[in-house]
Parts: sequence; structure tokens; C-alpha cells
Amino acid sequence: MDYPSLIYSHGAIDGVIAAEVFEDLKLDLLLTPSLIAALSSQCPESDISARQAAYASIAADSAGYETLLQIVSSAESLYRFYIDADSEVERDYAFAHICGLNSRFARLAAIAPGGDALVSRFRESFSAMVDSLEFRERDAQLERVLPLAKRVATVRFVMRGDNLKLNLDDGAPSLAERIYRSAADLELGITQELSNPAMRLNARIYSAIAQLSPVEFTALREFYERFGDGFDPAILRYALELNFYLEPLRLLGRAAEAGMSVTLPAICEELRFRASGLCDLSLLSKSAHTEIVGNDVFLTPEEPFFFLSGANGGGKTTYLRSVGIAALFARSGLPVTAESATLCAYSAIHTHFPRDEQGESRLAEERRRVDAILGHLPAKSLVLLNETYSTTTYEKSSQLTAQLSARLSESGSHSIYITHQLSAADSALPLLTVSVDSENRRTYRVVRADSRTSSYASDILRKYGLSREELENSKIVDCD
Repeated sequence: MDYPSLIYSHGAIDGVIAAEVFEDLKLDLLLTPSLIAALSSQCPESDISARQAAYASIAADSAGYETLLQIVSSAESLYRFYIDADSEVERDYAFAHICGLNSRFARLAAIAPGGDALVSRFRESFSAMVDSLEFRERDAQLERVLPLAKRVATVRFVMRGDNLKLNLDDGAPSLAERIYRSAADLELGITQELSNPAMRLNARIYSAIAQLSPVEFTALREFYERFGDGFDPAILRYALELNFYLEPLRLLGRAAEAGMSVTLPAICEELRFRASGLCDLSLLSKSAHTEIVGNDVFLTPEEPFFFLSGANGGGKTTYLRSVGIAALFARSGLPVTAESATLCAYSAIHTHFPRDEQGESRLAEERRRVDAILGHLPAKSLVLLNETYSTTTYEKSSQLTAQLSARLSESGSHSIYITHQLSAADSALPLLTVSVDSENRRTYRVVRADSRTSSYASDILRKYGLSREELENSKIVDCD
């Protein structure tokens, strides 16, 4: 069977978001590898609206789709067990249970709610599947085989000296289970759950179990011989595709609880990024409570490039991450953490944030990554730079900053460049800054600067115990 995708109308396009982008945006601390893998592959622009509609359908009945995800995730885990089976007994047992899970998945998928194109295609495909003769025949056999398999699901091991003996479980609770039940009866609080770790058994043990239950395992063998060739593991792909919607749904629910606005962005054709009250989703990865302040973003074809400077600890990096995450989520057809947002579907998203050196100098690492970015700047690119070239000498840093900003501003890409090298920056390029109040307290607001005067001069005065009034009233002393 050709299982229709829930995230693509036809398939992915060329172009992958680099792993460094997820690391720089701190999404690797927030998202599972499964979701990062799905977000890394770009979809055609025509699929963005289809994904948004599918997201809305799935969000409307999230509990039902969570059940589907749990079923197919269990089948995926069993499939790895199945393909690595050391014996036919192990293989037959795993196969019957995989088929049972897939059958349950198909029946629920055939009635999955949602009127959008992707979910409707998904539902109609499984509706046709469960009505097929092949499915009904296999299901009828499953109704006979699975109860037999459950009868041998638990085996009791008895160790006597050097001998291991196997017996079918007589239903009696284990010692640990009896202790836990007694504690519950006495209303004693137990915080640690009773663990039951899975263990891969030796093939000889499986053979011994099969000898204890010949009728059951003969039925499992016959079921595999009849239906084994017809099993298609492509259905397991829905573990990744359902998670693509459900993991962000859970995450954005947490964002809303933390006070962030959540909205599906409007996607426009022209090179534009406009958002109100945009928040940094990666703040959810912090264990301590963090003040969340939304900011506005305005990137246009007329002003595609901005420097960003200002007081340290004022929210510059947070602002940069909020822009990158929103661009990535919107490009993938997912909601963003903003009051409202309209932006284009970026063809490429690049980031360069400070990172530990790995066998090369910081400057060499910066040049290597910047060269890679400049070598791949298709139309509708977004470039986010965080203090690039800040660790070399002042003169060299000024020179490299001026060269890089000129290249980016002339490329037609959208770019935001955090830097303190404003003396080398082209004064014609617009500047953003983080604002502070009259007491030099951070407001975490990013605003357009009226001048290129340093916004963190107060930090320097405070460091040396000076006030602005003292500085203005001081006299210059000639030491000669």
C-alpha cells in the first residue's frame, strides 16, 4: 500500500537546514531528534498552507492523534525488535504484535477527524485499506492469534542452583509487587515507580518458551508464513509525521502557559518579515523562571539589513533567536510565538553564534562558517550573526565586520548582525538597540536607535562607581 504523507503533498525539496542552526537557536535543547530531522528537510512553499491546515485539524482532536502516535511508536519499537530477532520464535511473536498494532492504527486512522487536504487523504487511504479483503482476512486471523500470544506474554523464571527453569506465569504477584500493594493499602507514599526493565533473551530461552506453549507458537508461525511477505514497514513513518505536529502542539501549549502569544503566521511572496510581540521559544529550555518580553520585527526589501547593539544582558541574543525560530517554524507550516506575524518562506536560514573552538582558532572557525554562508545565499535567505569576528584585534575585527556587513546588505538577503564594532559599520545601515530605563535597568525591548552612540556607556560608569553628573562636573587635571 502507498501510505500518503501527512507532511508533504508530493515530497521534500532540495535544501536542508544545517544542524548548527538548531544548536545556535538552542532548539537542540528543546526538540527531540525526530522533530529536528523533520524540520531540517524543507517542504515546497505550496505545502506550508496545507501543513497549517493539518496542524489545525490535529490540534482540534489532539487526544485522538496522540493515541495514533502512541500506537505507531510502539509498533516502531517492536519492528526494531522484529528485524533483529535471533530466532524464528522471537520473530513470529513480534510480527503478530506489530500487525495487531498496525491494525488498530488503521482502524483509528480511517475515522480520523479533519477536513484539510493532508488529513483527508490520510483518512481516505486507511478507510479504503480497512475495507479491503486482504485487511479483513488478516484481521480475522489476528483475532484468533493475538489472544494466544497474550497467554504466553509472561513467563516465570526459577533459579535453582546452576539450573534455570521456565514456567508459564501462574498469575501470582512478585515479591516487589506484593510490597508495593501493601504499601498502598497502608497509605504509605512511594515516589519511585516499580520498574520492569526490558531484557533481550537468549534464543535458547525462546525455544524453551515455545516448547511450553506449542499450540500458541504453531499458530504464530502459521500467521507469519501467511502474512509475513505482505508487511510494509512504510506505515511506521507516521511516528515521525504525527510527532511533527504533536510535539510542537505540546511545546506551544507550554509557551502559552508561560505567557507567550501563539499564532499561525501569514506567508507572503515578497521578502518581508513583520511580527508583533515575538518571543523566544527557546526560553522554555531554561529551568529558572525567565522574564518573557515580546518584541516587534520589521525586515523589508527596502531595509533588509540591521545591526543590533546595546547593553550586555539586554536581550540581543534572545531577540536574534526569536527571529530565527519564527522563520524556521513558519517555513515548516507551524505556528510562531507572536501576537501576529507575516513573513516570507525563506529559501535558506543561516546562523553564526559563538561556540567553543574544535581543533581550530576562533577566527578560523568564524571565517570557515561565514564563507559557507556567503557561498549559499539564494533569494529569500535569512542570516543571523551573533558577534561574529569579535575575538580578534580591534582593527581586524572592524575591518572584517565592515566587509561582511557590506556583502550581506548588498546580497538582498534579510540579515541581523549583533556587534559592538559600530565605529566600522556603515552609518547608512540601520541600527537596532536594546533599551534601558533611566536607572539603567534592562527592559529587554529592542528598538530602532536614534543615534549610533553606545547604549551601554552607563554600564561603564557604574563599573567604576561614577555617575553621569560626576563625570560632567569633573575637571581635567594636567599632570605635566
